[in-house]
Amino acid sequence: MAQPPDPDLEREHSKFRSDVEAVRRYGEIHADEFVEELFENEPHIRLVVLMVGDRLAEHEAALRELVQHPKQLEVQRTPFPKSQLEEIRRELNTTAKNRPGAFLQWGIGRGRVTVQLAADQEGLAASFHRRFGDAVELRVGVFPYPPVLDANHREKGPPAVAPPPLPLLPHEEFKVSLEGEIVVKSGGTTSGVLRIHNRGSAEAVIDTNGGVTARVVDPHTGEGVGGFVGAQAAPLVKYRIAPDSTGSIPLLVGTASSVRSLGYAIPPGSWAIEVPIQIEGRGMFRTSLLPILIQQGQQ
Repeated sequence: MAQPPDPDLEREHSKFRSDVEAVRRYGEIHADEFVEELFENEPHIRLVVLMVGDRLAEHEAALRELVQHPKQLEVQRTPFPKSQLEEIRRELNTTAKNRPGAFLQWGIGRGRVTVQLAADQEGLAASFHRRFGDAVELRVGVFPYPPVLDANHREKGPPAVAPPPLPLLPHEEFKVSLEGEIVVKSGGTTSGVLRIHNRGSAEAVIDTNGGVTARVVDPHTGEGVGGFVGAQAAPLVKYRIAPDSTGSIPLLVGTASSVRSLGYAIPPGSWAIEVPIQIEGRGMFRTSLLPILIQQGQQ
């Protein structure tokens, strides 16, 4: 899940607005060498200009004459000209139109074309890696492709941080079930319906973004193993469930793996889901485990 923007950083970055415009105008004049501008925040905030070629010192000196914060400007070499990156992006646009659902997002950033593919698109990632090499930074589901290795040829990754466990939805107040069996292909996404029966004496109001999103769990250990990856709309939609009534809420189930040993996609088999539920005025809860079946996906 993306982190919320840091207001202090946004405020600091806003001070560079005129500098960014000056850099972009300079980039238009030197279009064959200019790639993009970006912010680096560590070890200190600075505006970094990515350029190709061997005239970095010359460009840096010229740019520092044009900006208001010259000591916070730095020119860095990048290997891929913007024209090459744009050509790759155009090709990816065409591929995405012909492969609906395969791409989660793509664009130019930090001197490369960044591509995030669905968890069942390892084959497509392999073909892009063979064709474009390091000009494309690939991610399949939540993991980089190919794996990033350390000096000892072991895969590097961020430290696993387990989210704080949510309390269970009180069994004496609510009964949850699925409307029909959930069957989904490995690496794919499907929709279903979560049914919540209100056993309590007061109306329950469930806050959603139009539906709820499942977390896939190993039914033997209770450990989370993945779920949906991708953008979602965020409207506030309330489902009101009167006492002794049942509400039906749209359910989204994804099968991107978050456990590296399982691969990019959660493999076929009998798994379970739990669903985070936001109850107005009471906070977040999780449902009891509900069964799902993951089938073999496309090879």
